[in-house]
Amino acid sequence: MLLRADALLLCAAMTAVTRPTPASSFDIQPFTAELLEETSEMVFKSFFSTMHPLGVRSFDDVTAVRGTLAPVAAAENTSRFFAIVAQTVLSAAPSSDCDCSATAAASASKRARGNIIGFGLLHKSAASDDERIGGVGPVAVAVDCQVQGIGKALMHALMTEARRLNYTSLRLGQVAAVTRSFALYVSLGFDFKDLITVLVGWPRVEVTVAAPSLARELEIRAMRLEDVDACVRLCRDVMGFGRRNDLLLTLEHSATGPFALVAFRRAKRDPAAAAAAADADAKAATGDASELVGYSQGFWRPGHTVARSEGVTKCLFLHFCKQFAAAPTEASVTAAASSASTDSKIEAAGAVASPPAQKREPRLTVLGRLNPELLRW
Repeated sequence: MLLRADALLLCAAMTAVTRPTPASSFDIQPFTAELLEETSEMVFKSFFSTMHPLGVRSFDDVTAVRGTLAPVAAAENTSRFFAIVAQTVLSAAPSSDCDCSATAAASASKRARGNIIGFGLLHKSAASDDERIGGVGPVAVAVDCQVQGIGKALMHALMTEARRLNYTSLRLGQVAAVTRSFALYVSLGFDFKDLITVLVGWPRVEVTVAAPSLARELEIRAMRLEDVDACVRLCRDVMGFGRRNDLLLTLEHSATGPFALVAFRRAKRDPAAAAAAADADAKAATGDASELVGYSQGFWRPGHTVARSEGVTKCLFLHFCKQFAAAPTEASVTAAASSASTDSKIEAAGAVASPPAQKREPRLTVLGRLNPELLRW
């Protein structure tokens, strides 16, 4: 396991925000599917130029950014996201030589709207849960356009939308070493709430999959749609807010859905009841697991994990690694997951083999003070 970066969890109350000084060189527009490719390139280059010198890898490549932003651009997800871009404003003089071809029309359209130089995303809370806390990120500004008020304008637009939705606060994560954007968020009213440590890598092969005592108490399986309500209640109980939209989006995605996990603590039953249900596989797999004690959206960006204890988090993480390592290639992740059993008890012993080099590395995000025990596995 490699320690890659520390980040800060920030939160801002939704009070009045000073409007940034208008800039004539760019405009804020809605993010649409036609802007996906250009925006993904810009976001990756922006994060790479900022994070790479610090030894932090936010996105593996442009494909990873595109995979994150593609659901945001989908028209059916407007209830889940509010996404905007900053575009340069160009004054185009009419040409006397008119070319009406499709290629010329496309070029003229791009010239008229200019280049994408910024991106901002607000994660909406589910209206059905009556949540009043939104999430922000990623927010990015093109490398050669930074320190020009673009980031502040993007944040102002996101916070204005949050106030329109009657949100009480916003949350975001910020890499501690990037002081420029940290100062921007503080100036907008965000306060430091907690430390986030991101561990990237695979467990050592000699590490057992789970402590035997805890493994016997837990049942870990793939998350299902009917689990979402319980997961939202657990997240609200532990974190103070739910993340229904994030979970629904994960389950709808064929590449990530199979790797979302839930952990139940087995209900203790008397021997007679256990013997009576011994021949009922379905009951043994689901009915015997009465208390949800943890879940994971997936141990990769931008997944999140909520659990009652560090031990449950460890079990979820090692179960994920074992399942993910078994998938032969990144392209066959979905097939490997769907062919496996959806209900599987954590084995008390056994090692997680190192995966092929082309696989993404799992990310374990730890909120609060880092327990040194984590560094041992």
